[in-house]
Amino acid sequence: MFFPGIRKCPHEVNLTLNKISNFYPIRPMSRTVLLNPGPVNITDKVRQAMTLPDLCHREKEFSNLMAAIRPNFSKSLI
Repeated sequence: MFFPGIRKCPHEVNLTLNKISNFYPIRPMSRTVLLNPGPVNITDKVRQAMTLPDLCHREKEFSNLMAAIRPNFSKSLI
């Protein structure tokens, strides 16, 4: 069986890829790097924050958090 643009049969292509991998061995990555559009890599700090319980915008804790953030946030927009 032949594929458009490939002049070798799949068996020969596999042999060629095996020869190339002998020169360029695949090394295990310490961390997965996503190169596709979509999900993005996140830091350990963000991953840790995602394990915390949700904070509803109607809760008192949310109002307190917004009151603490608002003065500095306003300065960042100027």
